[in-house]
Amino acid sequence: MSPWKKLLVLRSRGALTSQNIVDWAYAELLAGRDTPNLRILAGLRAPLDLWEAEHYLEATLDDLVWQWEDGTPFWNEYILEIAREVLSGLRSPILASREIYSIYSDMGFPGELVNWYHISDGLDPDTHEQLDGWRLEAVIRRECQRMVADGLNE
Repeated sequence: MSPWKKLLVLRSRGALTSQNIVDWAYAELLAGRDTPNLRILAGLRAPLDLWEAEHYLEATLDDLVWQWEDGTPFWNEYILEIAREVLSGLRSPILASREIYSIYSDMGFPGELVNWYHISDGLDPDTHEQLDGWRLEAVIRRECQRMVADGLNE
């Protein structure tokens, strides 16, 4: 998923943080884009102020002649990115499952993600057995593997 799409998804969900904005700016610099405002934005350091980050983000978008788009068409792609991060060990399975369930809820509970409803209740979606700890994490990883293998109408 491109850094821009990820920024759009987070913004569309009301989950955009100053760190997400700075991370996006840094990724854009690495990709070869360069404006004075983008450099300032990528160089912001903690503690980050959301207002300041948003100010430089808007200035950067003006510099690049980019406009905000709706991020909801990219939600499935973002869910698959979360699943890949779980499988690669970059993201906590428990925290990832909460985020996937939150997106699933915002999407109106589409059938292809129904297993996350059960997982959010600590249940194995196949057996409905109550799980916790490492067993729940194993089921989350299994479901992430399924999603990555099957895709989500990307």
